[in-house]
Amino acid sequence: MDQVVPPPTSSVELRIFDPPNGEAVDASSVLGVEVEYKLEGFAEGKYALDIAFPALSSLMSVGKAEDQNRPLHFPSGRIRVCVPLRELYESKRVRWPLEVIARLKLNLGNSQTGLGSTHQEVASSKPVALNSVNPGSELLENQAGAVVAEYRDAVTALHSTILVSKALGQVCPKFPELEPQFDAAYQGWLSRNDAVIERVRELQRDLYERDMGRREYSELVMRQVEGEAVARYVALPEAELRAQCDQYVRAFSNPASDLETAGAAQIAVIQSKAPAKMPDRK
Repeated sequence: MDQVVPPPTSSVELRIFDPPNGEAVDASSVLGVEVEYKLEGFAEGKYALDIAFPALSSLMSVGKAEDQNRPLHFPSGRIRVCVPLRELYESKRVRWPLEVIARLKLNLGNSQTGLGSTHQEVASSKPVALNSVNPGSELLENQAGAVVAEYRDAVTALHSTILVSKALGQVCPKFPELEPQFDAAYQGWLSRNDAVIERVRELQRDLYERDMGRREYSELVMRQVEGEAVARYVALPEAELRAQCDQYVRAFSNPASDLETAGAAQIAVIQSKAPAKMPDRK
């Protein structure tokens, strides 16, 4: 419900052409990939291609911003891209053994956090495994000490629910005839869920800080993802946005939508899978 997703005819496929036949890659390698894509509803300047690698958190892209968001100039085509791997081998975020994915991304406009433009994934290829060697013991130890995937997924799922709710809380008041009813339901939901919202935000901020190593970066990313959530709804056609707002009036009014109820499974995972050192409660 928080995605602006093109029709399923948008697709992207990836294959490795260098090194050939699954030969090994290391820090000195330059990966060659061929991407074949098709975009439904194409518009010049709106879509980009990214080559990414599964990391301990989400996906990791390498290179400069223009390498991570290569503009697409045609609704379909085949592109060859070369990606140096040294940055992956130097990163503490990448997951081993290496895999690579191609993504098609929609430009949602400029970020309000100073982190550049915001993009939303609209299609991704199946991951392709690389015969990656010599990651180094430090990198493997870092991966072994990372938070477990179930915990990360649970925190992210709850945080996504909060992002959607708060984004709609900003954009739905654009409908004057809906505003009083929506605002009453939304404020009631916020009040009932206030403690859980604050705790989940602390846990998500902690994940970002673990991944990037610096508190100030985690704060920037928190603002970035909040801005992206709002941008996704602003980009919706008005009728579709109105339908979303109508739906959430009903959801916010129903106690079954409260995080402790709707997110009970995720909360149980967080409690049982939490890493040893957690942020203090405020």
